[in-house]
Amino acid sequence: MEDLSLDKFAYQSDGKQTYITSIVINRRDLKACKQHLKNIDNIYILDIAEVTEMMLNSVQKDFNFLLIFSALLVFITLLLLYVRIELALFAFLPMVIGWVWI
Repeated sequence: MEDLSLDKFAYQSDGKQTYITSIVINRRDLKACKQHLKNIDNIYILDIAEVTEMMLNSVQKDFNFLLIFSALLVFITLLLLYVRIELALFAFLPMVIGWVWI
């Protein structure tokens, strides 16, 4: 295997062997291919697109939480500083418009 430079894709540990490879298929065949490979024992699938999508969903959920939390914190601070809710809302409004615009 070293002669073919395949040693980078094969690992051996504790008497077990692991082979890593990649395949390129059409999007329309992806679901069927995954299902076929899942039926084979000791084969694990790592779909980079699926992992990336899960990470982006997680970041989006965290970002929405941070946005709401920081908005509440700013509004409460404005309310404490101005004491009157009308002034706090008036000062908070440009920030809300900016967030909606983005």
